[in-house]
Amino acid sequence: VNNVLTFSMAAAIMREGGSVVGSIGTERSKGTVVAQISGDVGIPTCVEVPFGGSVADLFNNHSTLDDVVAVQVGGPLGGVFATKELENIELSFEGLTLADGLLGHGGFVCYGSNFKPRAEVIGWMRFFRDESCGKCTPCRIGTQRALELLERIGTDSEKEGDRTLLADLDEVMTETSLCALGGLAMNPVRSTMKRWPASFGGENNE
Repeated sequence: VNNVLTFSMAAAIMREGGSVVGSIGTERSKGTVVAQISGDVGIPTCVEVPFGGSVADLFNNHSTLDDVVAVQVGGPLGGVFATKELENIELSFEGLTLADGLLGHGGFVCYGSNFKPRAEVIGWMRFFRDESCGKCTPCRIGTQRALELLERIGTDSEKEGDRTLLADLDEVMTETSLCALGGLAMNPVRSTMKRWPASFGGENNE
């Protein structure tokens, strides 16, 4: 049992039958997703929709992408996408995975023109450090070291090799952490630095 959504889907299967629920959605993502759209968006909402279609379709049909420049999908451990990408990302577990993200609990947090990528990344990593249970070293120490690196990168305090160290730390945390917190902590960092490099002192490819 993952969360209350598991109980909800189990109830639907028992009530309607597995074949009915299985006929909804995509080949690998069956049934529906409860999408929670929040943040800097004109129409925040919580809506249950079938898997399939694009993430942009979800917003166009039930909310809005007006003045939204970025969307984080799947909670704080999820990837961050530029709005223009959403048309090509399928609303499914496999679709978000193919986009180097995750659907997670179905959360979609929107950011408007005041989006500050570097500040958000530092805030997320500080949260991960504080929430680490401390059982495994990759997460306990890795989140702290990642935070230190992120606070330097893109500033006058950045040292030669900091970005290489961050990439190495990403690999270690992803491969050796005992749970998803440490294993996915670098996910939003990676996706944000890739899409908004200028915020980290790199060349802007947007």
